[in-house]
Amino acid sequence: MERKELLTAEGIRKEYGLGRDTAYRLMRRLPHVKVGQVMMMRRSDLEEYLAKAARERRDIRDDELEPNKNPAGVGGER
Repeated sequence: MERKELLTAEGIRKEYGLGRDTAYRLMRRLPHVKVGQVMMMRRSDLEEYLAKAARERRDIRDDELEPNKNPAGVGGER
């Protein structure tokens, strides 16, 4: 199965086993692009964010990030 670089919220749910609300919350909070009604984020940004949360033993559902505020340097410079 080909791993796509850009993921939708549904793709995040299927591939990472996250709940609907968590997937959409991550989509809004991490760097993303919007094409029409569809939001997509880079797999590398999501994996970097999840790895950092795991190292810090942090529950991502508890994050109180502001939308699009580049948490902990995720996504690098744009």
